[in-house]
Amino acid sequence: MGYKFLGENPIGKWTVSFRVADDAYHGTIESLGLKVFYNKIAPNISLINQRNDCHSPFEANVSKITFKKNKIPLFAATAAGVKVNVSEDVKDAYYTVWLASPDGNDRILINASFNEKFDLLKIEYTPSVFRDKLDMILIIDSMDPKCIFSSNVSVDYSNTLDVGLSNPPNGTVYKTTDTDIYIEYVLHLDRIIYDGFSTTIAATIISPDSKAILNREWIRNTGNRWLINMIPSTKKFYLQISPTSTERQEYIHPMTINLFVVEQDGKYRPDALTPVQITEIVLGI
Repeated sequence: MGYKFLGENPIGKWTVSFRVADDAYHGTIESLGLKVFYNKIAPNISLINQRNDCHSPFEANVSKITFKKNKIPLFAATAAGVKVNVSEDVKDAYYTVWLASPDGNDRILINASFNEKFDLLKIEYTPSVFRDKLDMILIIDSMDPKCIFSSNVSVDYSNTLDVGLSNPPNGTVYKTTDTDIYIEYVLHLDRIIYDGFSTTIAATIISPDSKAILNREWIRNTGNRWLINMIPSTKKFYLQISPTSTERQEYIHPMTINLFVVEQDGKYRPDALTPVQITEIVLGI
């Protein structure tokens, strides 16, 4: 969160506060420190070397990708396909795909790729964490240093789902051989916050008795995730989805469900053994 204090005078009194964001046992703080990083002299931008083998930053970028519609519909928690036209000379470039605020400043990365014909952008999962009809755009950024450009299109975003942890259902029973959990949840956030640590979500496995954290993973706040090797050996546990930040614009109420692990019947008798062949050995004394 250091970026929030960029440019401020560090001299003075600093107050650190802690807010509870989940139901897990948090332990005891034994020490706390504050590091301040600074430059005495600001860099001279005019002296920074500019590359001459790529697009000039003072010229308008010519978009190499165009959308076949002026506005595309996206429905929360579903896959989607967006029809596009891609120039032949940029089909091998690396891209990132984002959902962003209308000005493009705040954005969240999504998983998407082109089909073999490069006429369809396939979105694996439309984020399910924003309120219905929130204004946003879809951005495709080229990461090719010799051909940097950005294309965007307006989005008609629809999210009529109820807020909560929708998958797995509360009370789901797993086998002792299961290790992974697929989760889906729905939020109604009022804005897109720039993708980073402060916008991640904590997926936590909690002991129902001691409230100890049995396992935890930080996930990007898009609404779905496979949690790998997260199922504990205990017979009952809580799965809780909670924010990593308690800032007002980033805070959500923790979502908790009860999950169970049931022992499976094992083999009640050993497999038939291969008969032992006895070889007679005669020893002479």
